[in-house]
Amino acid sequence: MKMKYLNKPKDALAERHFIAFPAIVLIGALLIAVPLSAAPNADVQRELEITDGVISRVEERLPDEPTSAMLENLAIAVDMQADAWAAFERDEQFLALNLTRQAREIALRVERMIRTPSSETETPPTAVLRVLEQNAELIEDLAPVVDEFGDEILRGEFFAIAEINEQAWRLFEEDEFAVSSRLARSVRDRLQRIRSATLDSERRFSLERVAFELERAREIALFAESRVFPEAIEAVELFNMSVDMLGEAELLYAAGRPREAMRLVDEAIVLSRRSIEISRMGGLALDRIEDEFSRTESTIYNVIESFDENTPPEVRELANRAMELLIDARSAFAGGSVERAERLLIESRRTADLARRSAQESGDINRWNVERAMSNTDRIIEHAQRPVEESGSGEATELLRRARDLQVQAREHFDAERYIEALSTTRAAADAANQATKRAEKK
Repeated sequence: MKMKYLNKPKDALAERHFIAFPAIVLIGALLIAVPLSAAPNADVQRELEITDGVISRVEERLPDEPTSAMLENLAIAVDMQADAWAAFERDEQFLALNLTRQAREIALRVERMIRTPSSETETPPTAVLRVLEQNAELIEDLAPVVDEFGDEILRGEFFAIAEINEQAWRLFEEDEFAVSSRLARSVRDRLQRIRSATLDSERRFSLERVAFELERAREIALFAESRVFPEAIEAVELFNMSVDMLGEAELLYAAGRPREAMRLVDEAIVLSRRSIEISRMGGLALDRIEDEFSRTESTIYNVIESFDENTPPEVRELANRAMELLIDARSAFAGGSVERAERLLIESRRTADLARRSAQESGDINRWNVERAMSNTDRIIEHAQRPVEESGSGEATELLRRARDLQVQAREHFDAERYIEALSTTRAAADAANQATKRAEKK
């Protein structure tokens, strides 16, 4: 078997790993969601029944004159629990489990309000003002971190959140305390999520740290290249996978996605070292295969448990595929094909990681971001019109026509609030317009 080399062109890696994905997203958005039913039904039902008991207990303990916060939170818990039971009946076990746990936490929060109602003695304006001031401080602290570590979508979301907080301030100044409070608390929750993501990136996945780890991974791979014998087929396959992962990590690093790059760097280092070990032993290290099964299974379940009712069907399909690969790996191992089990486990983890990334990206899509992307496409199309007309190129003219048609479709998706489809379509339109400009300039 031929070994890959570290000076493999990055364009080839990009073509292999990244070009196919937008098609998956675009097509997958039209698919029906696939229920995830790997969680044991009895365990999920028991969780649902526990939450029913908590909600009933809280309802019985409500005071004669409950506060509006108690009633609002309890109503949310009841509605969420109803959704959890509905998901359970549809055999969407992980969604049901996630919803019922959230409903239980909200109900317990109401119970704490009943036990310690002192927070309700604060006048509403004072409570709202405190949240608004906390939001303003958090926005000021997060701004430089988001600018350095956030991607384009996260920066756009952060800008939109800051605007909403300004709107909440204006409503507060107009004595619209109830509406201002709802907006301010929504802003606070979204800022906390952004802080968790960006500070974690700043702390553990800075660009300098990833650059250092990339260099270290390349040195380990170079050493492995000199130690892996071509006759050791399994070792060569693992080494080639490590080269592919390293190339993909470099692309993610160059795209300003250090966290995702770091995950692949770690995996590439493990594969390089494993290839050396296998080549030296002349076979796979059987005593470590069960640890790999446990690690892969944990990775998949962590991804699945992060899903919610808004997770797109194509992302669920990727998670299902990762689970299927894990099952195939177990079958291969039970049948004595250890090397095939190893390959399937690696592919399963990579598929689960892709599902996680896709879910994160789809969760960040909102109306403001899509609208901005569509405006950008309009400018690209307008910029392409003159050079295309002057070139007289039939190919460029056809590409520009296609860009306009796609943009019309994107607007239809946007008006129907199908934001994922709108974003994919407007990006395709921008790409077609850019290609038209390039063809016209070559003419």
